[in-house]
Amino acid sequence: MEFEIRDLLKEMRLKAKLTQKELAMKMGMDRTTVSKFETGTYTIAAADLFRWVKTTDGQDQLINFMYSTQIITDAITSVPGLVGLLSPVLRLIA
Repeated sequence: MEFEIRDLLKEMRLKAKLTQKELAMKMGMDRTTVSKFETGTYTIAAADLFRWVKTTDGQDQLINFMYSTQIITDAITSVPGLVGLLSPVLRLIA
């Protein structure tokens, strides 16, 4: 089984010691939306991903995920708008 963005989202939330309800309140969304992101029912948009990372202080986890995956290109392109937002960062760390 491959580690996917949905797994990363849940891992970040749990590491931050937040329930789905607490994270949803901090992000201004419904708990069911958080659940659907974590199960892969909904695809998370770049803006929501960055809010999620900021809210859970998951920057290191996101970077580790990006480096550890064998299919980094697929992981980045699976989130709408993420490529454009990450391009400057990837140039800096490459």
